[in-house]
Amino acid sequence: MTVPADAPNALEHEVILHLVGTARRREGSRRRVVELLPLLDPDVLAAELVARRLLPLVVDRLESLAPGLVPPLLAAKALALRSDWRRRGAVQLALTSRLTAGLAAEGIPAASFKGQALTYTAFGDLGLRSSADIDLLVPSERLAPARRHLEAQGFGRTVDPPFCGDLPKYHSSLPGAPLGLPEVDLHWRVHWYDDGSFARAAVERSTVTPDGLRRLSPSDELAVLLLLFARDGLSGLRAPADLAAWWDSLGSELDQGFLDPVMYSHPALRRALLAAAAAAERLVGLPAERLFTRGWQMSARTRTASRMANWTDDGTPKRRTANETLVDLLLTPPAQAMAYARHHLWMTHTYPAPGADRASGRASRYLLGTARFGRYHLEALARTRSGRDYVPIPRPGGSS
Repeated sequence: MTVPADAPNALEHEVILHLVGTARRREGSRRRVVELLPLLDPDVLAAELVARRLLPLVVDRLESLAPGLVPPLLAAKALALRSDWRRRGAVQLALTSRLTAGLAAEGIPAASFKGQALTYTAFGDLGLRSSADIDLLVPSERLAPARRHLEAQGFGRTVDPPFCGDLPKYHSSLPGAPLGLPEVDLHWRVHWYDDGSFARAAVERSTVTPDGLRRLSPSDELAVLLLLFARDGLSGLRAPADLAAWWDSLGSELDQGFLDPVMYSHPALRRALLAAAAAAERLVGLPAERLFTRGWQMSARTRTASRMANWTDDGTPKRRTANETLVDLLLTPPAQAMAYARHHLWMTHTYPAPGADRASGRASRYLLGTARFGRYHLEALARTRSGRDYVPIPRPGGSS
């Protein structure tokens, strides 16, 4: 495979990783970042940061860490994008407050998560993080009424394939295009390991802020961020960047072991929470030891999953997808093994080609898809032998 001339190399990736870490991690990387910055191609770095939706954040961190050393091209592009994100973010935040208030008036509690509410809390500037849609969390039994309410307000309709009974896998998406607004995703859970009980409890514990926005409690919000990172197969740097910024903003206010109640009450989520916390600790400096106190132990499967973090998005799209399914397999609770097989093996690879015999098409695509993913899984496991990371993680001082 030919690598494009403008593809980022290990140095670009390393600088980005250092700059999305916690404040403590960034300070420890200051000398290394200053050392590497003159070696980078500004155009390549800018393109990579735009693709990852991290340009304004990384440039802001770089200006604080190494004043005067930011390439003018990078600074100009970041400023323009930051201004645009601020404008759009303000509209999304106001709309989120209006939607949650309208749902509350109908007796439907809906808590905001991710999106601009998270941006404001974690980053303190709506221009440092973009969000294409609005994410709301509702109890599973209120999903249908919430959807009907938004449809009555003019939002579009889509057909959600059922995954758990008559419920979609994660959420119902309502296009805002008819109104010229962002899409709204109504979630009844954030990870398929949850049977809805964690999401329901998190909504019940949420509170309404003075501006009318219903927000999750800090412990639930952090748990959601960890679950989203695990759900995405521990891939990329956007979720770790969110976790690091959230910790800088709220971590000092939380007691030791504040995630213990979530771990205790929702055992199906334990593997995902532990693996995501361990990966985020190595990547961005999230202090995982502060999150848990009950002596929760990671199994060999969970430790392997935590080392699978593909923070550079290495590999072809098919291989990246296979790695994400491997992380999911390693973290799947034993009681949900059949649900995993149904989703990742049977549903993903069994749709026959038009005109093909349905039974034979399903069988052949199932076998071919499973064999291909199995080969990728074995290759990925070989890369993590002896405690190695799937993609080497540079230490703050620069060595891997």
